[in-house]
Amino acid sequence: LREAALGKRLDHRSIVRVFESGEQDDVPFLVMELVHDADTKRPWMEAASAICAETVRNGVITIRAGLYSNCVRFLPPLDMPLELVEEAFDVVERAVATVAAGAPG
Repeated sequence: LREAALGKRLDHRSIVRVFESGEQDDVPFLVMELVHDADTKRPWMEAASAICAETVRNGVITIRAGLYSNCVRFLPPLDMPLELVEEAFDVVERAVATVAAGAPG
């Protein structure tokens, strides 16, 4: 599955862990948990907000989720063509890279 491969590409040692990816009713989805570092797992709400803002600036709606609002969720509409889903995943990947580039460590 492409979303599983995307999840591996989005892995960043200091900020992101792909919590879940897959398909629900034949629609791919992605949920990432953002933490300051993998050891402490301290929630990083600011990174989640920054990623959501960056994806929206680039035409993809993502939302914050999770108990601490430190998760980013992307769930495309049921009727979204797969090519557009893949394009949206690329936008999410670039947003994570942008935020990660400014991350300490």
